[in-house]
Amino acid sequence: MSKVRKKNEIRKNLVLNALLQNGHLSLSGLKKYTGITHPVLSNLLTSLKKDNFVVGINCKSSISAGRPPAIVKLNSKAGFILGIDIGRLFTKYIVLDLVQNIIADIRKKSIPLSNDISVVDKLEKAFSFREAVFALSKIEELSAKIKSIRLSCIVEVVDEQMKINPKFWEKYYKGNAGEQFFDRKFSYIDRIRYYWSNKKVKESLLKLLSNLSNNKIPLALISQYLPN
Repeated sequence: MSKVRKKNEIRKNLVLNALLQNGHLSLSGLKKYTGITHPVLSNLLTSLKKDNFVVGINCKSSISAGRPPAIVKLNSKAGFILGIDIGRLFTKYIVLDLVQNIIADIRKKSIPLSNDISVVDKLEKAFSFREAVFALSKIEELSAKIKSIRLSCIVEVVDEQMKINPKFWEKYYKGNAGEQFFDRKFSYIDRIRYYWSNKKVKESLLKLLSNLSNNKIPLALISQYLPN
């Protein structure tokens, strides 16, 4: 990324943050909150409108003479934010639009865990963690049909690491190759938990979260794969 493009991305973030904090602003208001000059702001807003991040709104001025000021605000439907809180008793999913209105608030019961292990260990051993990762992977895969992205392939990566190092599961999963393939992913004798800390699996998980954070997720996919 060139220095100019990087600087413009920073400026766009300043504009979006100012609109998030203030609801809607004129060009002069944006200049006040961001310190960016009018000509640069005009170019930034043109780009943000093209990407559907901001929209113009009508403003009735009390002043009869002259043109009313151009007012812009965030386009709340330009994208959604997905948050997942995996706790000892419940796993909570929350979806917000870009102006932080709550679109969905879902809570599912987690599997009870012992209190004498670390929080991270609790998350890794919970079936809900595996289920959440697999559901998010499917959302990522289908979202990529809309906008091309490099997929995390988290399900394939963790399975590949399990095959490379089978010592944590080979005594538990008998049967033919097809049955072992199914058990590695879905068995109630959960052995996949020993592989979440694997370096390649961690990298793939981070890629999954990055893809979901930086790209628009259709609400229909969240409803489909993270139902109430």
